[in-house]
Amino acid sequence: MVTFVVNCKARAGKEAEAEEAIRELVACVDRDEPGAPVYVFHRNIQDRSEMVLFECYDDDAAFARHNGSAHMALFRSRFQDLFDPTTTQMWPLERIEGVVRPSPALV
Repeated sequence: MVTFVVNCKARAGKEAEAEEAIRELVACVDRDEPGAPVYVFHRNIQDRSEMVLFECYDDDAAFARHNGSAHMALFRSRFQDLFDPTTTQMWPLERIEGVVRPSPALV
């Protein structure tokens, strides 16, 4: 499994547009990427401009398909306008151990 956490901040006044772009991206991942079992954006409660993505892929090939997808190309083309790239951080993660359960609260 390939896992990342991505942290980024929406530009001032662009928070609603950034959220809409995120919703569109997640819908495409849900529809077109069965190799991405987890793709969840969150918003920081204390700083609503800060967005955090937790994403997991079945393998390197699934991650490569995601990166090469048309919906990621569209999101990247909008990123500079909607988010401050100087605040963006991405961390690759290695799983130690965990539990994943189906839950209505996760859907």
